[in-house]
Amino acid sequence: MYDPPLEGPENGALTGMKYDVKVNGTQTVAIRNGKTIVKTYSPNQNNQTIVRLAFYRVEQDGSETLLANEYSPLKSINRAITRGKTEATTSLQRSRSVRRPMSRSMALELSRITS
Repeated sequence: MYDPPLEGPENGALTGMKYDVKVNGTQTVAIRNGKTIVKTYSPNQNNQTIVRLAFYRVEQDGSETLLANEYSPLKSINRAITRGKTEATTSLQRSRSVRRPMSRSMALELSRITS
């Protein structure tokens, strides 16, 4: 997770590649940037399991709202690491639920909140 988003080379060097938090799946982490929080979840607390990411907006009263309200935190983005290969999936694909792409209005709302 990078902020600002990854950018192309500038004067022969990549920009946007600095980070100060490294997460490998062995711990639960919450990272806040302005009004956005990303939290990691790892059920087995090891780096060979599914690490889940959930994105929240911090409201004025301090409460947190899941940015994609139709998903629960455990149904947000998953990152599975298996036998040295990384595959990105969603837990919705793993469940019996119907997989739905992000709607245009949800994408616009996410863009508005995080900018």
